[in-house]
Amino acid sequence: MNFCKGECEGKMVRQIKTKDSSMYALGYKNCKQCGGFLKTSVIFCECCGTKLRVKPKTKREKEVYERCMKNLSSSKIEGI
Repeated sequence: MNFCKGECEGKMVRQIKTKDSSMYALGYKNCKQCGGFLKTSVIFCECCGTKLRVKPKTKREKEVYERCMKNLSSSKIEGI
């Protein structure tokens, strides 16, 4: 079983709770074992080795994520 070794303390970000943004849409990945978000390109936590979550789990968080991703994609299209 994987467990947090405490190596992620400086890199870990706790969730920023807002109604109109998503940590996942901002590029962060969630480590269930360490209990925070990391901004990294790898799929496994460098501290505990647990696979990182890249999409939200709850219905409300999924709705916020989809809205953020839709806004990002529409702004990229307008910027071309």
